Amino acid sequence: MTTTAVDVDRAEPGQDTGPASDELAWLVDVLGLVENGKPTEYLGRRSVDDLRLLLPTAPPAAAAAGLLRSAADRGPARAALGRAARLVARCGGLRLAPGTRLILPPFALVEHLAAQLGEPELTAAVTIGPRRRLRKPVLQLLTPAGRVVGYAKVGWSPLTTELVTNERRMLALVEGQLGPRLEAPAVLRDLQWGDGRVVVATPLRPRRSALPRRRPGLAVPEIVSSIAAVDRRDPRPVAELSLLDEWAAGGLGEVVDLPRVLDRHGAVALSVGLWHGDLTPWNIVAGRGSAGVWDWELAGTGRPVGFDALHHEFERHRRRAGGGNGEALRRLLVDTDVEMVLSPFEAGRTPAGRDAVVDLYLCELIARELRLDGQRWTDPSVGGLALLANTALDRRLGSRR
Repeated sequence: MTTTAVDVDRAEPGQDTGPASDELAWLVDVLGLVENGKPTEYLGRRSVDDLRLLLPTAPPAAAAAGLLRSAADRGPARAALGRAARLVARCGGLRLAPGTRLILPPFALVEHLAAQLGEPELTAAVTIGPRRRLRKPVLQLLTPAGRVVGYAKVGWSPLTTELVTNERRMLALVEGQLGPRLEAPAVLRDLQWGDGRVVVATPLRPRRSALPRRRPGLAVPEIVSSIAAVDRRDPRPVAELSLLDEWAAGGLGEVVDLPRVLDRHGAVALSVGLWHGDLTPWNIVAGRGSAGVWDWELAGTGRPVGFDALHHEFERHRRRAGGGNGEALRRLLVDTDVEMVLSPFEAGRTPAGRDAVVDLYLCELIARELRLDGQRWTDPSVGGLALLANTALDRRLGSRR
C-alpha cells in the first residue's frame, strides 16, 4: 500500500480539475481540515487517483464498521467477502489492504459534528463514490467502539445543496407515515456548512439481507405503495397533474412534444402520490418482515403511482448492462413484463393506464437529465439518457397512432 502525505493543493469546489490529488483537494476543500489537529490515517480506495472511499484504519472496531455501508447492495458472494474484510479490519489488518494510505489532519466538519452530537471521539468513513453529477461526500459517523451514530450528506454545490435540502424535507414528510414494516432515516441535524448544507440522519435498523425481487408478498410493490400513500391523491386526468407545471418550469417542453403526450394521455385518470425517486435495489435494506429505504434526495410529490416500480426495474437493468443507458431502456421497454410490474397499482389494471405511466416516466427521466445537465463529473459513457428516452417516447407515441 502506497503512502501519500498531506501535500494537497487546494481546488475550488466548483472547479473542474483533473484526476489524482485534485480529487483529494476537492474533498479537503469541502470538508475542511483542522491543520493542527491529531493526524488521522485513512485507507483510500480505489486509490488516490480514483478516490471512492476513505476508511479510517483505526480504531479497529470503527474501521470494521466503516465497511458496512459500502457493501449494502451486494449479492451473497460479495457479502461474504465483506464479512471477511470486516474481520480483517477488526483485527487491525486494514493497513495491509490494497489502496493508498493517507495521513490527514482531522476533517473540520467531523470535528464540528462531534461537538454537535456530543460524541467527542467521533471519526468518519467518507464515501465519495464514482465521478458523477450527483457526487457528494457522505460521512458515516463512527464511535471508537464501531457504533454508527449517523450519516451526514454534504451539499457543496448549488445542485447538491438543493438535493440535500430536499432530502431533509422529504424525511420530515415521511417520518412516522410509512407504516410498521417500512422505515426511513430520521433527521438528527440540519446545518449550514460554508455555502452548502449538511443533513445528518440516523442509520437504518433492519438487518441487511438481499431483498427478494420475485416471491409471494411482492416486497418492492409494497414499498412503492407505502411511499405513495404518504401523499396520495385521488385519480385525476393527466392533463390536470401538477407535475406538468414542474416539467414546464424545468424546460421539458423545449425537448419533449408535451402537447402530443397530452393528446395521447391527457384524459387518462391516474392516482398520484409521493415517489422516492431513486428506489434502486442498493437503496433498500431488507430485514425479516420489514425494510428500510435510504437516499431520499430525489423524492417528490404528485407523481403517478408506479413510477418507483419502473425506476427500480430500469436501475436493475442498468447495473446488469454495466451502466449502459440504451440497453437498460431497451430491456425495460421491450424485455420487461410491464403489466406485471404495474399490476399491483391502480394504473396497471388497464392498457391505457400502463401506457400513460410508462410514457410519463420517460418524461420524468428526461426532466431529470435536464436538471443535471452541465454539472461537474458528467461521464459520457453513461450520458445521453435524455436523447435515448425521448427517442423511445417518440417511438411509443408514434406506434399508437
